[in-house]
Amino acid sequence: MQCDMKKYFNFVIFAVIITFLFIVGARLINRPVGENDEGIYATTFLLVSRGYRLYKDVFFSQPPGFFLAIYPLFNFFGKTIQAGRLAVLIWSFVGVSSLFLLLLNRKHIYFAVFAVMSLFAVPLFFYQTATLQADILAVVFTLLCFVAMNFFQQNRNYVWFFLSVFFGSLSFWTKFDLAAPGLLLIGLFLIGRKNSKRNQVFNLYLLAAIIFFALSITLFLFIDFPAFLVNVVQLRTQAAKVYFFSLNRFLDLFKQNLLLSYIVICSVYFSFVKKDQSFIYNLLRVWFFVSFVSLFFFRPLFLHHLVFIVVPSILIFVWNIESYLSKKLLAFLIFSLGLLLVIRSWNVPQTLASEELRKAIDFVNTHTKRGDFVVSDEASIGILSLRLPPPNLSDISQVRISSGNLSPVEFKKTLEIFKPKIIISWNGRLQSFPQFEGMVEKDYVVSAEFEKGKVIYLRRDSF
Repeated sequence: MQCDMKKYFNFVIFAVIITFLFIVGARLINRPVGENDEGIYATTFLLVSRGYRLYKDVFFSQPPGFFLAIYPLFNFFGKTIQAGRLAVLIWSFVGVSSLFLLLLNRKHIYFAVFAVMSLFAVPLFFYQTATLQADILAVVFTLLCFVAMNFFQQNRNYVWFFLSVFFGSLSFWTKFDLAAPGLLLIGLFLIGRKNSKRNQVFNLYLLAAIIFFALSITLFLFIDFPAFLVNVVQLRTQAAKVYFFSLNRFLDLFKQNLLLSYIVICSVYFSFVKKDQSFIYNLLRVWFFVSFVSLFFFRPLFLHHLVFIVVPSILIFVWNIESYLSKKLLAFLIFSLGLLLVIRSWNVPQTLASEELRKAIDFVNTHTKRGDFVVSDEASIGILSLRLPPPNLSDISQVRISSGNLSPVEFKKTLEIFKPKIIISWNGRLQSFPQFEGMVEKDYVVSAEFEKGKVIYLRRDSF
């Protein structure tokens, strides 16, 4: 009877905490657009929903796992940036909920709540849980792989093994240049089965390989593989030749996340001095170090990529300090973290577009009609006005331009074919094209100008 009451109590606490965190996170859905990637991906999904083919017609820089996980929910919730953010938030909470249950199974309710709340206390993780980008999804799928693997190690139920390999594979096909830990965790688990016979370990390797290749084949049945290589692999190869590792850049990113920096330093220390040889702790260490080292090889490295080390570093940190904290102190810390999250979410502005961005959107809506093409290096203008670009210009990122993946010749040719009604140079990316002004001056005229060199060009034959 007492055991049943404890399970009921734990379930109620689990439901309350997850509901609280989801409500807090939901306020992020309507926050101002800050990441250009969000507009790019929302535009890509909307173009696909209108019949254009992913990779073949529409340029898409990410592996197909991101599209597979988000696109159905994006369509279901209304085909907007908010819909994409909600889809990411749902996946984030699938991962966080699974982690909560695992920690509840291995530790106690106070530890599970403290660990999960600590994740959201890191601003980078908090905001990424509702940001339309691939990075947090790769983290979530690696986390689901990690959780399922631990449950399989505990009870040998092959449903958990399948889920572990499935999500590890999905992690790879979501962000294969930084999400390799998902598969490495599986490899370590299989190698570490000391009490298994050799043929049993081989069978598990074989089963894992079958699941991975079955998922891979299924993904590529629905997309054009050569086009995928051009969009994803070629872009990364070209970027690696242009962008180089910078220690100053690396350190500057961590300086912008002082709390995460402190936790990472502590996690490195704990990883070496802690004598815990448990299965779960060894996996955490591998996940942390592989993710951390991967950051040195990623080109180019942006702030949001640091989200890859948040989960393992936080878990290692709280795993080690938990023994020094009484339940009363843990309860106080949990209350304090909850209050912090309420204040942080309450202060999130509830408008997608800034006043200046809204003026640009109004200009587009005034001078165009549905079906007119609009080209902009700030993709959110197109998605918020529902005026889409030509499909091969769905992604006008600095990486594409700097690496030569999107050339001036291709850009000019696209303008000649699709004849977009408006071109918007908003954040300097289009201006970085050699002789950009010369490419547009024949057919376009400057119709509106904003601060910091933001210009809207209107096609001459529109007058």
